[in-house]
Amino acid sequence: EELSRKLNEPKLQAHSLNRLGNWSVNIGQTSDGLKSHYQALEIFERAEDEQGMADTHDLLGMAAMQHGDQIGSYDEYQYAIQLFRKLDDKHGLASALIGACNASYWDETVRAPSQSRAENQQMAMEALELARQIGWTAGQAFAKWSAAIGLGNRGIFGEALTHAKEALRIA
Repeated sequence: EELSRKLNEPKLQAHSLNRLGNWSVNIGQTSDGLKSHYQALEIFERAEDEQGMADTHDLLGMAAMQHGDQIGSYDEYQYAIQLFRKLDDKHGLASALIGACNASYWDETVRAPSQSRAENQQMAMEALELARQIGWTAGQAFAKWSAAIGLGNRGIFGEALTHAKEALRIA
């Protein structure tokens, strides 16, 4: 990040901030990760770089989820979904749809976005179809796994098990 600043390359700096933010989140320093991602988002917004904004909102969705903010996570994924649709970025869209599903798959002890089972399953199945279209098998397995988690959390165990077995087969 320091080098990109010295080179006066704002987009490179934003990408570096996103990498740093993602690394911070992965090692449990979610506050630092969120800060880096928001700095990156500001740079991409100033540059009117919609792909950078979409990617950053996607990363913010994961960071907020890991930070324990399910509603913030869901909101970030919704921003990413809108931008990925506009950009026709099927890979990004599939990933963000799965993230949004996961942000709302919690029990009554967690403050989570209110979303119906049908809405969650529709997003998971859209992600699955997009992953199939682009030949992304890891995404297919992740979408099936996401559907299994959502159904299991709602007590629909038979259908959840079917999706889980399919996720395992694909993986």
